[in-house]
Amino acid sequence: MGPAPVAAVYFGEGHIGYDTEFVIGEVNADERSWTRRADGKGWELTNLDQDKIGPFLLTRWPGATDGASLPENMSKPKDTLNVMPIYKPKEGTLAERATLFNYTPGEPAPMQARGTRGALVGSPLEVVVTHTSGSASFILECWSAAYTGRAGKLIKKATADGASATLTVTPEEYRDYLADTSCAFEFRCFATHEQNGEEKHCAQVVQTVLAVPELAVRGATAGVGKGPTEYTVAFTNPLPYDLGAADLSTSATRGVTVEVSAGNGQLVEAGATAELKLSVSRSDALAGKRAVITLELDTAVLTDISGEIEIEFA
Repeated sequence: MGPAPVAAVYFGEGHIGYDTEFVIGEVNADERSWTRRADGKGWELTNLDQDKIGPFLLTRWPGATDGASLPENMSKPKDTLNVMPIYKPKEGTLAERATLFNYTPGEPAPMQARGTRGALVGSPLEVVVTHTSGSASFILECWSAAYTGRAGKLIKKATADGASATLTVTPEEYRDYLADTSCAFEFRCFATHEQNGEEKHCAQVVQTVLAVPELAVRGATAGVGKGPTEYTVAFTNPLPYDLGAADLSTSATRGVTVEVSAGNGQLVEAGATAELKLSVSRSDALAGKRAVITLELDTAVLTDISGEIEIEFA
């Protein structure tokens, strides 16, 4: 089916893609039963079931053990995974209602959300939402955002009533989600308010990526001999907790040999600077030429810390 972006389905943005509005109905519609009036003049809504449609969505997944909640007359096939949580919030929640009845495109969005931008890892994450129509009921959620496309994980959630609301996530609270997200997070914001006796809903997502400081390198960059030449690679931990053991990997222009001579395995402590040593040598073919060495430092908590050395050989 499609094009129907999964994120657009989740947030009730039926105007995005071609089949998105239809897929929203498939996974999250309300079933309405109508009866013709006795006088034959029109129809009357006699039953509304908000839970019947979209209780689960199964896909093949060898070894899956998740507990999908299925109707009594159905059994969950072996080796299947319920992926419905990727397509809509939990059934019966305010967030689920907000995405099903999100505001109509073309109208001014009744909710404005501003999230953390341009911050360094180690800073708090924050989203501030305001409602242009006065008081509303808010649900604010912070999720890890995996760049591979798999489902993120809920980090923190808050509810509030009023004209505005704020959700703040401290570095300690997002610590366990750094290694697998490339420091990417998203705030999912939902609001419900009453207008002319009718409930109105709104959903919005704000994405943010925390910046990671690059590796600092000390050593000669021009007139470098055949080697070996020593370089020092340093990283200052901006977080208020230990990151675990350092693991520096390198890749280089063909003909350049790089060895991590010291520092791998050392503990990267809270707020401290870790230093590692590199030994670089070249082949005769690179005399008088330039070369590039790319660096990547990984730890148990924070990964993909990058750096680069450009060398002009003598």
